[in-house]
Amino acid sequence: MYKCFPILITILIFITLFSANLEAASIRSGFKLVDKSKVRSVSVTIKDGKKDRTFSVQCLGKTPGFGRAFKGGKIKFTSFSEMIKGRSTKKQREVNLKLKKAGGRACASSTTPQNPNPPAPTAEHLSLDTYAGTFAENEARILLNRFAFGGNPNQVAELVALGLQGAINKLTTLVNQDGLNAEADDLICDSWLKNLFGKPETRAGNNEKECNRALNPNDLSRFGQRLAATHRFIYSPNPYFERLRFFLHDERMTVAQGAARDCERHTLLTYENSLWQTATSGDYISYLRLMNNDHLLHLRSLDGASNSALGEPNENYAREFWELGTVGPTDLAQNPVYNDLDIGQSALAFTGWTISTITVNGNQVCVASRAPLLHTPGNKTIFIGTPWQATVENDEDVLLATIAHPRTAEHLAEDLWKHFINQEADATAIRSLAAIIRENNYNLHPVMKKIMASKALYASRSRFGLLRSPIERLAALVKVTGFPLDYREYDSILQQLEQQPYNPPSVFGWDEKKLLSDQSMLEWRNVVVGRFMNINTFETKRDRNWSYYDRFVAGLHAQGQRTSRLVIERAAKDFGVMLTEPQIAQLEQLMNFRASNYQCPAQCAGKPYRLYREAFDTDPSAVESGTEWNGMRAIRQLITVLLTSRDFLTK
Repeated sequence: MYKCFPILITILIFITLFSANLEAASIRSGFKLVDKSKVRSVSVTIKDGKKDRTFSVQCLGKTPGFGRAFKGGKIKFTSFSEMIKGRSTKKQREVNLKLKKAGGRACASSTTPQNPNPPAPTAEHLSLDTYAGTFAENEARILLNRFAFGGNPNQVAELVALGLQGAINKLTTLVNQDGLNAEADDLICDSWLKNLFGKPETRAGNNEKECNRALNPNDLSRFGQRLAATHRFIYSPNPYFERLRFFLHDERMTVAQGAARDCERHTLLTYENSLWQTATSGDYISYLRLMNNDHLLHLRSLDGASNSALGEPNENYAREFWELGTVGPTDLAQNPVYNDLDIGQSALAFTGWTISTITVNGNQVCVASRAPLLHTPGNKTIFIGTPWQATVENDEDVLLATIAHPRTAEHLAEDLWKHFINQEADATAIRSLAAIIRENNYNLHPVMKKIMASKALYASRSRFGLLRSPIERLAALVKVTGFPLDYREYDSILQQLEQQPYNPPSVFGWDEKKLLSDQSMLEWRNVVVGRFMNINTFETKRDRNWSYYDRFVAGLHAQGQRTSRLVIERAAKDFGVMLTEPQIAQLEQLMNFRASNYQCPAQCAGKPYRLYREAFDTDPSAVESGTEWNGMRAIRQLITVLLTSRDFLTK
């Protein structure tokens, strides 16, 4: 433990300083902080070897360069002249020289003496027009990060080769996953898999058994269901559909496992299967109908079984059906969509259910059923005094009247936009997406394909604008590295990060502000350092046939390339992290120096750690001998910094 302490101290020092020093380092390298209204984008094409490459270049007046969004409506602008002066490879300097020349011509031709900084055309980050720009690594990563829980370098390359439409078609085409489903069922049964890392499970405590839900519908594990969900998020060959299932579970009406009593554990699977049915069919109207009939969500969690003609109506489900699942509480002008009388009338229409207990092979099972005598008869009126006023009698009438209300599509559009595109949609953008939803009769797949191909998705203002949730971070980490994470650790990691699947804190899902708070970021750092970096390299190689050396360093030593820079560039590319020269310089220092007080004389006791030179070496011989090695420490520190960087934490 004490031997690891200097390593942890070094990691924490550099993680803290890495972000804090970026702006200062960039300013020293020629940064200019300017209003975004003064910067515009142009496309230029240059020769790179035998190929033509198209780049998006930013213009500050007639000066070409590269800009990144900054807080407060500012842009960090660096001219290509400054980039050429900075520390870079010969190849980078050649590219920057070509971009300077081509960008200079483009910037000059797009200005006039009367208007040296013409306004940008219709805001791309709000446009659902089809994107026609370059589809390269960055764009492929956006698709994978936002619609598939991330992806590894091979998956990125595959999408790039397919092109934008080919990539969208691949992600949205359902393929067979019977093998994964079998593993998920195995976990749901008793929370254990038959095999671990390709070997028979032999750990103490493994009570592998066969479940028979025909004999006992409640023969399943809540813990196992959560493990199975995470397992699918990471390993499914249909990540888009899993991503859509998770969107429904989080952003629409959601329910926690704890709402199910022991006699109705079977309802956990019914709810989960309804989400999957909706994700694969795309039929949002059917989803609402399924929720109206759902034992766990409607009748148990939101008190539908207590909503009876024999007593006062329970308005809980009627309220959440509108607030979360359909119209939302207010319109785009922040005017109320419904009032308390509307909710009361709707609640009367939802009456007529009961939950009873039966015995199945000696096991108590709670089941839901329609109870006509408990339904309040007669007509009810909802959306009173509005153009969408409707007379309804039962829950199906409420559903159809609600679908006819324009706010249902708009509210769904708001959630889809903020979840997959950016946080900046205005009323016009929301109405345009809502129109697409209505045109497709609330089928989500055509809508999602439109989003995936839109200018708004790939606009510079949309990049780095959405933060990954804890579940997305964990899935992306394993996908990118291939780290053989023990499935039994899924739940404890996500509990630490406060986002276990099927265990949200309320019907509203997870609180985004809490999940993205400073405390949440600190917990992510603790997970990265404690769970993924603080491992024994030799044992992991022996037991799981995986090592950080094989993943990020293999081949470099054999080529005689004993340098940290190559490892930094390889790892950053794999994680999708774009580094500036000052950042690379900081990381090189991180990998070639060590914080320690071991060499300090006795009089230094109690004083801060100091850095001393310890050059990075890619020689794998120490790993093969079963001992830890300086290069392994450096790689862990590098990966920790990348996993806590802005580029990895955003999608």
